[in-house]
Amino acid sequence: VHVNKRDIIFLLDGSDNVGKNNFPYVRDFVTNLVNSLDVGSDNIRVGLVQFSDTPVTEFSLDTYQTKSELLAHLRRLQLKGGSGLNAGSALSYIHANHFTEAGGSRTRAHVPQLLLLLMAGPSEDAYLQAADAMVRSGVLTLCVGTTRADKAESEHIAFNPSLVYVMDDFRSLPYLPQQPIQPLTTYVSGGVQEVPLSQP
Repeated sequence: VHVNKRDIIFLLDGSDNVGKNNFPYVRDFVTNLVNSLDVGSDNIRVGLVQFSDTPVTEFSLDTYQTKSELLAHLRRLQLKGGSGLNAGSALSYIHANHFTEAGGSRTRAHVPQLLLLLMAGPSEDAYLQAADAMVRSGVLTLCVGTTRADKAESEHIAFNPSLVYVMDDFRSLPYLPQQPIQPLTTYVSGGVQEVPLSQP
């Protein structure tokens, strides 16, 4: 197992559930997480997708080779917008386009595949089949949700219910990374515990 390697996709609710006023908190949350990861093409690769009624790729796992390039993109990140929220189609999109060799994934080299899903409301489409496909392909999914998100839904989508994090409001989001950073850096499907990767 490659202890210092991970492929991590952020799947962010970019709908009107979040809204332009709250999106900076989402951006700060991702930035804080990325800052504490050992990002690099041979270490941790990061991709990011926003979704509302449809998903859109911001960048893929192999788009950026350095943390500074990745952080520069995050600073420019704008809310996608849209009134719908279709988590099922977004999960299927990521499965088909990002956790693949063509999408920069190193799954064939047995590099752990992780997905962090952030939702600010319930999904409007069916998601169970797409979530099950993630589990079967060995993707470890964590869910972060506001109190308006459906907790039972998040628990179905997450790899297990202990990987669901609920925030009271968006203002608390940038301070949350201390919680998911542990499973993101130490957890591998199959329960293998590894050396943490977060930088001091």
